Amino acid sequence: MTIICAAKAADGRVWLGSDQLVARHPYPILEGGPKWGVREGGLAFANAGHTRLDHIAERLEVWAPDPWDFSIALRDALRDDGWVSDKDDDARPVSYGTMSIFVSNGNIHVLDSGLTPGPIYHGFAAVGSGAGYAIAVATAARLFGPQLLLAEPELLVSRAVETAIELDEYCGGEPWVHEVSS
Repeated sequence: MTIICAAKAADGRVWLGSDQLVARHPYPILEGGPKWGVREGGLAFANAGHTRLDHIAERLEVWAPDPWDFSIALRDALRDDGWVSDKDDDARPVSYGTMSIFVSNGNIHVLDSGLTPGPIYHGFAAVGSGAGYAIAVATAARLFGPQLLLAEPELLVSRAVETAIELDEYCGGEPWVHEVSS
């Protein structure tokens, strides 16, 4: 029930963007700040899902720049907080019912529902209910104006979030866009 996306410029800069909507029913509730946390050294974490995960990530004393180390630390913190993942007896992968983006060392990593880091393609990633719309904007930019994706990631992220806000009923408010500095 959100849109969070990230784009990487040719010079290595990374931009994050999100909407403001936290809940829609019975009336829209807008977030008072961005849906991500940023730490020194070019680290950022954004979660499309349970806000509890955001709070636990914020309380981590150290964010490891390696996405696998960050993922392990976050899973340990979740376990210590009493959050039990969804896992059936048939040994399906662990699921926390969330999708996240982790930025480190100028790289964007999508963390799946089990908080496992995965690759992104063409320098753009999106998570949340509006992700399909944001990915469509990035794909159109890549196909019809490939320089936009690399030269103007701030504009791309802004347009992707704006599109998701306009087309997905579970996204709302105004777009927030931020450069993650290393």
